[in-house]
Amino acid sequence: MAQTVVATGATAISASTLVYSRATAGIYSALIDLTPMSADTVLNIKVANCTIVASGLKVVTQDNFTGVQTDPMYLIPAQHSNKGFSITIVKSSGTTPTVPWEITTF
Repeated sequence: MAQTVVATGATAISASTLVYSRATAGIYSALIDLTPMSADTVLNIKVANCTIVASGLKVVTQDNFTGVQTDPMYLIPAQHSNKGFSITIVKSSGTTPTVPWEITTF
């Protein structure tokens, strides 16, 4: 199965920032580089997709990160989506980082 990079970027994270969204069926994976986080930064990463009933995007996984990351590469494992996929990062406190990211499909 071939892996294709479909989008890359570096996004400044404010209160709630939509990093990526696509309303297309597929198998998606993502890599987010949390290296730019400062000691006072608190982020929540939410991954959503439009699932079986196609009733809109639903959060399927979320993780919280605080401070400088000793292992800064956050991998979102490949997941199937019938109708769409999105990543939102919420900064609840601290310095605003600009995080690099890459989205791939299979």
